[in-house]
Amino acid sequence: MKTTRYLLAALCVAAVALLAVPSAQAAALTTTPRTVTITEDQINSSYRITNPVRRSVTNAHVTLGDGIVTISATITHRDGTSYQAQSVWKPYISARGALIFGFQSATVNGQPATRADRSALIIAHRYIVRDAIRDYIRRQVGGPCQYVNLTVTPGLVTINVNVYTRLTPAPTGSSAQ
Repeated sequence: MKTTRYLLAALCVAAVALLAVPSAQAAALTTTPRTVTITEDQINSSYRITNPVRRSVTNAHVTLGDGIVTISATITHRDGTSYQAQSVWKPYISARGALIFGFQSATVNGQPATRADRSALIIAHRYIVRDAIRDYIRRQVGGPCQYVNLTVTPGLVTINVNVYTRLTPAPTGSSAQ
């Protein structure tokens, strides 16, 4: 019985110690606000657009509007049939600072997409632009960041981010003579 109490007490002490470590590490970080802009042309020439992950997606093109992103592409099914598809997305920043693209609508060959078509389009298109923007921002800020604000206007996306940098502690024990 006493062994169980000692074991439980030791586990509680270990849990408290583990919880204290992340807060000590968080104190060693600083954030710097930055604004990054990316144009429609930059998105369309990005690797993610010119080389989509799904081989069935070709001729991808992004159009930026007032608060929305439209993706147009040709999607080829396994049977060889090709469809002109277009999906509309509304990007926003989540409460946790993640870049999210909310699905708005889709058309296939100029007609409203059926439920099955929408599912295929969402799978094919969902991450194309988000990944292109994410990769561009990572290259611009040079480190980890959290999205704060996003504005989409015709031809331009403006994103405010907090860039995280680790503080380096001052050397201890050195004396200047």
